[in-house]
Amino acid sequence: MVCFLVGFFMITFLKKFGNPLGGSFVLLLAGACGVPEETAEGGMPGDQEGAPVEVSEVSQETLLDTVRLVGSLAYADSILVRPESSGLIREIHFSDGSEVEEGDLLVRLDDRELRAQLEETKARLHLATVTLERTKRLFEERTVPRSELDVAEANYAQLQAEVSLLEVRIDQTKVRAAFSGITGTRRVSRGDYVTPETIITRLDDGSQLEVVFQVPERFLPQIGIGTPFQLPQIGVTGLDIETAEGEVRFIDSTLERRTRASQVKGVLTNPPEGLKPGMFVTVELVLHEEPEALVVPEAAIGQEGPMKFVFAVRPDEDDDEVFRVHQVPVETGLRFRGSVQVLPEGELSAGDKVISAGVGILRISDGDQVSPRDPRELANSEL
Repeated sequence: MVCFLVGFFMITFLKKFGNPLGGSFVLLLAGACGVPEETAEGGMPGDQEGAPVEVSEVSQETLLDTVRLVGSLAYADSILVRPESSGLIREIHFSDGSEVEEGDLLVRLDDRELRAQLEETKARLHLATVTLERTKRLFEERTVPRSELDVAEANYAQLQAEVSLLEVRIDQTKVRAAFSGITGTRRVSRGDYVTPETIITRLDDGSQLEVVFQVPERFLPQIGIGTPFQLPQIGVTGLDIETAEGEVRFIDSTLERRTRASQVKGVLTNPPEGLKPGMFVTVELVLHEEPEALVVPEAAIGQEGPMKFVFAVRPDEDDDEVFRVHQVPVETGLRFRGSVQVLPEGELSAGDKVISAGVGILRISDGDQVSPRDPRELANSEL
């Protein structure tokens, strides 16, 4: 209280008459209040170690610039199976959800009439063959004119073509799997009359799943065939499965007018079990990969006007136990989970220590002495 009153009267005196004693007056005031002389001129005792600051290590990582989009799953190959000709179904060789191989017989139509026509045509072809051989022999003996030989050859060729056509039509009565896959629901039964418009079942190639999604126009220049992606979420509620990965295999050459986006398809490599076509997915598409990037906490970035910087903490050249700050200008790059990539315009490398908290409010400048602390050490000291 006494010190306060003395100080008040001294300040009033200074305002009225000035400071006739110069710096000695400050020392007098410091002595009157019991403040050490060193404190009055140069700060509090204990400042020799510097202000405690929280520091973190500059790390070097591979960063991925990604964008998240919405897509859906689909089989790479999926068709509706239809017959090539009309007729009654005589046999069905598959059931719902059957696994079939390419070329397996699925359905056979009634082909009895076609087979009867084939036998009749083959008999006529046999007769045409005998007639042609006889006519050739007679023509060589100059017994028949050239015109009869031409007629016999034409009749033989016509019947050969009819036999081939009937064989093709008989083969069309057998509906086979176009590729290996899994059948869907069986939509016909034995005795049904079908036409080329009748859907027998669906056939899906379960060996490959593809992801279909829309990529906005602004991201298209950054992707291409082979661009990798991940599926961090699958299904509306998200399946508890391992992360699925894939790569882009198709980019539509046109944009949709309404969405200003282009359709993109990607193929999953080794898709985990439980995935089904039609599922909603979140696609994390890799736009750019930055290897060996220098990364610091976002809180380590300071700014003065347009210039961004970090405070690097390094041992003094003359004393390894004394640490000083060095302001390093930087440009920032990719950001992720509270960290940011820095492109230093000065000396900064992986393993360096930087002040990682309070950069905007610390009263320090280049070359000041500080006392670096681990964030956990500071947290424990506050407790």
